[in-house]
Amino acid sequence: MSTLQNILTGVLCDKWAASMEAESRDWVMQCPCGHETSIWEMGGVRWKAAGNPRRHGHCAVCNHTFFGKVYRRGEHTARTRNTDHPPQTKNNQSPQPQPINRSQCLLWIDGVGCWLVSLSESLTIGGPAPSGSTGEAADLKLLADLSRQHAAITRSGESFVLTANGPTSVSGKQVNGPVILRDNDLIELGSGVRLTFRQPSALSASARLEFTSGHRPAKRIDGVILMDQTCLMGPSEDCHIVCPHWEQTVVMFLRNGKLSCRSDEELFVNGSPIESSAPIRDGTVITGAELRLRAELSRVDLG
Repeated sequence: MSTLQNILTGVLCDKWAASMEAESRDWVMQCPCGHETSIWEMGGVRWKAAGNPRRHGHCAVCNHTFFGKVYRRGEHTARTRNTDHPPQTKNNQSPQPQPINRSQCLLWIDGVGCWLVSLSESLTIGGPAPSGSTGEAADLKLLADLSRQHAAITRSGESFVLTANGPTSVSGKQVNGPVILRDNDLIELGSGVRLTFRQPSALSASARLEFTSGHRPAKRIDGVILMDQTCLMGPSEDCHIVCPHWEQTVVMFLRNGKLSCRSDEELFVNGSPIESSAPIRDGTVITGAELRLRAELSRVDLG
């Protein structure tokens, strides 16, 4: 984070800091190369703001500075290519955007927080990789004294199995081999890192990891969804992501390996109403009665 972001995050309560980061990630600028970079990724803050000012921005993909309009994701009328200062590249080749990582997704939910959704069969958990190291880092890197690949949670049918490479216990019992996780199991990694495993819905095999001890990744997230086929978001306690102020339940589901969403109530995707369901892509904004969320599928890096 930038100095400004560190200062504001330090003085605000967790809820306001999460709201500030979510809104700052929702305000973006589009580089002439076509890539959108959020104000937060540029090291800035835009919170409780309105309007579409023009300013200098810096592209996270082609690494060029440009001048353009600030707008919220989903505002199609603002998504025009800016040509004020086209970037110069070697051999006049157009810069290419980074490939999208389809194994993880971030959901920025207004008034609720940020959730990591794991779409792969397995999620590895560990500590931060040492500077200059070349080994494979964990999918979920916690700011804690853990080995790099301390444990893994793997989906097996409708169950999840935990395997450990370092000291680990589940609900007070030391892990010496693969363990099938049950709803409300308390996972302890190393000394003092505690995660609660939840499977709140009888209608879905998807699970939720809660940060019970407060150890989190460098980037602030509020929990992890281990997604099977569906993820329920809504006001009831049997939802995977509980959104108390919502008036409806939104179902995110996998179809042919791609994310989609639907709801029994009126729902809009990027400002357009959906009839039955709609695909979720990088930057998709979903709105409804008292709800707004944005999906981030590219460059999911929790630090």
